[in-house]
Amino acid sequence: MAENKLRKAQEILNMRRNGGGMEKRRSKRLDLNVSVQLERLDSDGITTLKFIKVKVTDLSKLGIGFDCGIKLETGTFYNMKLQIWTKEVIDAVIEIVRYTGDSDDYHYGASFIGMTESDALKIEIYQIFNELEQEREETLDVLEELTASAPTEILDKIKEIEG
Repeated sequence: MAENKLRKAQEILNMRRNGGGMEKRRSKRLDLNVSVQLERLDSDGITTLKFIKVKVTDLSKLGIGFDCGIKLETGTFYNMKLQIWTKEVIDAVIEIVRYTGDSDDYHYGASFIGMTESDALKIEIYQIFNELEQEREETLDVLEELTASAPTEILDKIKEIEG
């Protein structure tokens, strides 16, 4: 009986880790609440717009998703300044590859086409720490679910593991 509950907890944890399915992107995306500034580049490299503030919805070493109230065209390029969690600013060039929405509510997907290796590494490092923290929280959630109705022997085993 106790082994079945433990097995079920492991299955729940594994399912949560996998997000209930397979990741389809080439690089996992992070959910962040940061802002960036964009400045459009023309084909001759001249900027044509002042900086635009956007709200980042997800981020990976390969691309970025964001919301913006201004219509941006697919296939256009922008200088991007992204202030990350360490308060450093990442400078990169992005290309708008897709968008959804209309009027004042647009969601964009963009690929990084110009970013230093060290800046991409900073995003990867944060991703690792973020995944570890999520895994820790999920494990604690599963343990909390189990302990709510667990027999004493399971509680003792959990204390031993946490010990």
